[in-house]
Amino acid sequence: MKMMKIVHTLAVVACIGAAVSATAQTKYPERPVTIIVPWGAGGATDLLARLLAENLKAEFNQPFVVENRPGATTGIGASFVARSPKDGYTLMLTTSTTSVTNPLTNAEATYKPEQFAAVALVAAVPYALVTGKAFAGKSLAEFVEYGKKNPGQVTYGTSGVGSFSHFLGGKIMKTLGIKARPVPYSGNGPALADTLSGAISSNIEALATGDAQIKSGNFTGLAMATTERLPQLPNVPTFKELGYETLDMENWFAMFAPAGTPKPIIDKLNAALTKITTGAAYKKKMDELSTPARWSTPEELEALVQRDIKAFRELLTSAE
Repeated sequence: MKMMKIVHTLAVVACIGAAVSATAQTKYPERPVTIIVPWGAGGATDLLARLLAENLKAEFNQPFVVENRPGATTGIGASFVARSPKDGYTLMLTTSTTSVTNPLTNAEATYKPEQFAAVALVAAVPYALVTGKAFAGKSLAEFVEYGKKNPGQVTYGTSGVGSFSHFLGGKIMKTLGIKARPVPYSGNGPALADTLSGAISSNIEALATGDAQIKSGNFTGLAMATTERLPQLPNVPTFKELGYETLDMENWFAMFAPAGTPKPIIDKLNAALTKITTGAAYKKKMDELSTPARWSTPEELEALVQRDIKAFRELLTSAE
């Protein structure tokens, strides 16, 4: 009899706990939410995170605060999120660098892709090979000619060792037949600044931050790694139309939460982000930033992550 009372009491406690948890999920968010950006301030991911934070605040009537935790090719910020409480109050906005390329190329990565729950895809990331005013060449052909005549003298900025831009930059230089040196940074912002100053001769530039510099003439857009020209930059050709068929690789931005975050919270965030990213105002802003809007279900984003992991693993294996 005593044992039955204990079992009954435990069952009641469990029910109460489940009810409290369900209520908390229904009322989510009840306090400020932090969006970790594992890149430095001023880069494309940072700009997008702040735009989304503003829109999410309007949707939920709660502050969404962007916090930059750069370093280790997104590893510092990603590790922090992976170990955060699974309650939806710590999120991460990042690129495929975090979920795909860094874990594949960095044996010392302090996190694993499976430590994150997919929330939503929010944008695409077109990249271009750009040079600053200090570099004499004004076309891809001139860049290639200089690089071949001066092996090892060309430098290109990336967002860190193992980042998407590092991988793409290596593929670009190899395809162009140039021996060039990558220069890793903690994010796109510092790489952009050094390209402007002439400290590096070129950069693998995310067009979300680089398009304004191209339009102003501070950067020369040599070629875009896209399937077709962007309407915002009609004078910048694609690698494909210049004869380099394999250089049409697109990166992406997406929101993640720590793995184990309750599905009702994931679904609530996804619904809000889908409403934002399919809206006319967001699409217009993304077009202005040369960063096409994207959206997805959590399941579609997870499938995209797994597809890219497989594709990049195959590329790395073929390069060995």
